[in-house]
Amino acid sequence: MQPNSFRFVNNCLVGFQATVDEFGEPLVKNESDSDRMMRLSTYVMNEYDDRLQEVERYKVRFQENKRLMDDAKKKSKV
Repeated sequence: MQPNSFRFVNNCLVGFQATVDEFGEPLVKNESDSDRMMRLSTYVMNEYDDRLQEVERYKVRFQENKRLMDDAKKKSKV
C-alpha cells in the first residue's frame, strides 16, 4: 500500500471530502457514507488480495531457493 493510499483510507474514515479518490477520479459530492465505506472496503480488499498474491510468489521463490541450497549441500558432501 502506498503512502497516498493510507491517506485515502484515513480520509475516508474521518469523512474528509477530497476532490479525487485513490485512483485519481473525481469524487461524487453527494456520496453517502455507506457508498464511501463500500468503495473503501473494495479498495482495501483489492490491496489485501494483491499482498496475498505477492506473499505466494515469495513462498514459491523461497522454496526454490531452499531446494537449490539443499542440492548444493548434497553435491558438496559428495
